[in-house]
Amino acid sequence: MNDTGVHDTSMTSTGMNAPQAGLAIDVTSLVREYHLGRGRILRAVDDVSFQVEQGETFGIVGESGSGKTTLARMLLRLVRPTSGSISVLGVDPWHARRSEHASYHRLVQVVFQDPYSSMNPKMRIGSIIAEGVRRAPHPDGVDAEVGRLLELVGLPTRYAELHPHQLSGGQRQRVAIARALAVQPKILVADEPVSALDVSMRGQILNLLMDLQRELGLTVVFISHDLGVVRQMCQRIIVMHRGRIVEQGDPSVIFTSPQQEYTRILVASTPVVPVAP
Repeated sequence: MNDTGVHDTSMTSTGMNAPQAGLAIDVTSLVREYHLGRGRILRAVDDVSFQVEQGETFGIVGESGSGKTTLARMLLRLVRPTSGSISVLGVDPWHARRSEHASYHRLVQVVFQDPYSSMNPKMRIGSIIAEGVRRAPHPDGVDAEVGRLLELVGLPTRYAELHPHQLSGGQRQRVAIARALAVQPKILVADEPVSALDVSMRGQILNLLMDLQRELGLTVVFISHDLGVVRQMCQRIIVMHRGRIVEQGDPSVIFTSPQQEYTRILVASTPVVPVAP
């Protein structure tokens, strides 16, 4: 257990942190408060600190209301922190100049749980992906890059002519991933990306994310309520409860020997989703 009271399985036998590569994300003492009226304050995120290495898949796990999505929204520059600091590849998203905001959103992209709600139903799939491609021009042209991205996520190029309602949930999630990759991000935030899918499709999307992470060298922040999923996806995880980190470290160690009662409940309630090696 570290000096913050959080059980940390990432320590070496000497008690020092293991050597780290260059940092992708550095979060320090992050707090997000909501004022509920009559003097009541809800701390959705309460003094959270962690680091994510470049090229790592890092998991944030907890039940609904644990603060994990609020934390993600602060990383995405959608919710302003009450206090604390965020550094993403050396950039503080909340103190960047207005002219730098677009560059930041190209640096960090997100895949949500329900991609359909963020897609214009009147637009064809190719046009949806092309919006991102035009923000990061490619020498082979927009259409060629759209086709390449579709193939990259396992969809035939002919799907560019379809509309979102003509695709299954898993196919729409593949489109959402292609759209996120269109701007060539360094960091991908995946917020419950498979929780709305059936078991067989969940495994396929998880495999796709792992393949893309390795192939493109992405840093992935993977958010889920399912400890079984993050165990297979992530090198390190934090477990959040009521806005605070209660446990962190190697997911295999946490899964087999959870130190906190809350983590034990998560372990007992989450089946393992099969993912190919």
